[in-house]
Amino acid sequence: MEKPPAYIQGPGSPPQYPPPPSMYPQVPVNYQPQAAGLQTFILPVQYGDQPVPTTCPNCNQRVVTELSYEAGGLTYLAAFGIALFFWCGCCLIPCCLDSCKDVYHRCPECRVQLGIHKRL
Repeated sequence: MEKPPAYIQGPGSPPQYPPPPSMYPQVPVNYQPQAAGLQTFILPVQYGDQPVPTTCPNCNQRVVTELSYEAGGLTYLAAFGIALFFWCGCCLIPCCLDSCKDVYHRCPECRVQLGIHKRL
């Protein structure tokens, strides 16, 4: 006669069941996860006339850009237009206005230039 499995008991004793299967598979100790078709998209940063939070590619720090203003195409075009239609002394006004200058974004940590916002 065949012997019943060990987890089946006779009458009067509490039933014993086999251990449940594990819900999670056992992961080996030296397991290295593999990226299965995942893609990383890096969106370009839109540099404008306001500071922008970004990651500096030089120092790998998460920073908010530092701004500096330098005369650019719009500054010279506005100065020429004012000199052409008004008195020549007023043509220096665009050189004093940050809203007419190009905006340079720099990392405040390592001082590397990150981007430029050209007005023209």
